[in-house]
Amino acid sequence: MNEWAKEIGEMSALFALSAFVAYFYTFFTKSKPISGPPLRSRLRVRLPGGMARGALLAKGPFGWEIGPVLQRHGSAKAMIGDSIIVEAPIRNGVTLFRSTITSFEGTTLTIEPPQRVFSKNRREHFRRTDLEGWEVSLDGGAACIVDLSTHGARLSQLENVEKSQRVEVVIGKLVLPSWVLEVCSDHSARVMFEEPLDVSVLKMKTAPSC
Repeated sequence: MNEWAKEIGEMSALFALSAFVAYFYTFFTKSKPISGPPLRSRLRVRLPGGMARGALLAKGPFGWEIGPVLQRHGSAKAMIGDSIIVEAPIRNGVTLFRSTITSFEGTTLTIEPPQRVFSKNRREHFRRTDLEGWEVSLDGGAACIVDLSTHGARLSQLENVEKSQRVEVVIGKLVLPSWVLEVCSDHSARVMFEEPLDVSVLKMKTAPSC
C-alpha cells in the first residue's frame, strides 16, 4: 500500500512539474514582443473593402496605431473586427503580418499586435537581366531597368527618389504602383511592385531603350 501511494505521489509530482514548465514556456513565448517594422514605416494595408496606406505611428502591448489611413476612392470603410494584412517595405523585399482592427477613430487605425511577422524576399524570384537598358518612367521622370522580377526591379538614372517613397513605375502601357526599398550611391534604386507583374508580357521587340 505504501509503495502504491509512493508511486502515485511521484506521478503527481511529475505531472505538476510538467504543468509548471509548460505554463512558463507558454507565458514567455506568448509575451515575447514582436518587433515588426520600425516606427514611421510606410505601410500598405489590405482591408476587406480594398487597399489603404498609412504610417506606423505607435507600437504597444495592447495595440499598434496606423495613420493617417488613406483608402482608395470608392473603397468600403474599414470596420472594427475586420481581419487585415499589413505590408511594410524592407531591403530586397517586404515584411507582412495579419491582424485585426480594434479601433478606427478619424484617420487613425488601431490593430492588435501581430503574433507573427513574415518576410518576402524579392531576390527569391527569377530576374530578367535581358531587359537591362529599357527606358521606363518613374513618377514622370526618366529611368532605366537594370533587372526586373515579378515583385520588383532595380532602376538606374534616378533623381529625387527617397527610401520608402511610394511611386509609379510605367513600362510601356503598364502602370505599376511601387515602393522604393533602397537608394544606392550609384543613383540606382530598388523598388517593389504593389501587385505581382507577369514578366512574360514584356517582349524584347517592343522594348524602348535608354
